[in-house]
Amino acid sequence: MLDKKTVLLLSTTLLIVLSSFGVVGQFMPLSSLEKYYDLERKLFDHFETHVKQQKSLLNVLKTRYKHHLSMTENVTDAEAYISNPLNMLSLMRRMTADWSITLALLNRSNTGEERILPAINEYTNAVDSINKLQQVYQLDMNDLSSGVLFQNTHKSSQLTESDYLYIGQHLYSKKRFSDAKRWFEMALKQRKDTKGDELAKGGKRLTEQLLEYLGLTSCFVGDRE
Repeated sequence: MLDKKTVLLLSTTLLIVLSSFGVVGQFMPLSSLEKYYDLERKLFDHFETHVKQQKSLLNVLKTRYKHHLSMTENVTDAEAYISNPLNMLSLMRRMTADWSITLALLNRSNTGEERILPAINEYTNAVDSINKLQQVYQLDMNDLSSGVLFQNTHKSSQLTESDYLYIGQHLYSKKRFSDAKRWFEMALKQRKDTKGDELAKGGKRLTEQLLEYLGLTSCFVGDRE
């Protein structure tokens, strides 16, 4: 089997011979062929990069698919599911946050599906409802993290530390500091019970962000007492 150097030498020799007889020039100028050869290499490199990116994207989409599937695969009664306030909050969070990201990954921006996604204020209304429900019925916040709401209701979605953090941030922005403090404290408690400390928006660790909010809300609550 010929090695690469031998093949290159033979190819170069053949090209010189063909050029000397004017064979190549009868079809296309040598300079054009060289240009197209270089172009093909660039196109291949671009194609190779695109394939690698698509493989990475596919892995991300598979992960998100499993996440979306896990949210509703055990729902047997849609009406009972959405009548549960915790499930309502989970649904609104998915519709306003999770699905907008998934649709963007699917390159479906500005599609009909994305235009009919609920506005962020619909999610914040759901947040206000959960906070009011917890206050009126004096619900144990530990139960909320376990998905326990009322007896004889559809199995609830469990609130995570991210949910507690967002609820606290929303109430903090409305200057309802006492309410916000309760949710931040619960978020921090859950964070301590969870391994790892993922990054929140802005690059800060969740624990760091929670401690900052707790410090601020404690100051505001203290000033008002």
